[in-house]
Amino acid sequence: MEELLNNAIKHSNAERVSLNVWETEENINIDYIDDGEGFNYNKALNKGQIGLNVLITQIKHMNGLVEFFTNKPKKVQIYITLPR
Repeated sequence: MEELLNNAIKHSNAERVSLNVWETEENINIDYIDDGEGFNYNKALNKGQIGLNVLITQIKHMNGLVEFFTNKPKKVQIYITLPR
């Protein structure tokens, strides 16, 4: 969550950020949405965006799943599921 919020502050120019966290018996779920500039996910990965790569690596290391829904010009949605 820290990396998501840091990226919003540094890069997105968002006016609103929503971060929802809840748990089930099996998972911890995190939904992140902002109304910022958005980005091209594939270009960001290929450019070696450090924060993005660290986020993905950490989630995979915990056997989690991360899904990105974003593109320019606006809005970023990120859904993270981590096993308990």
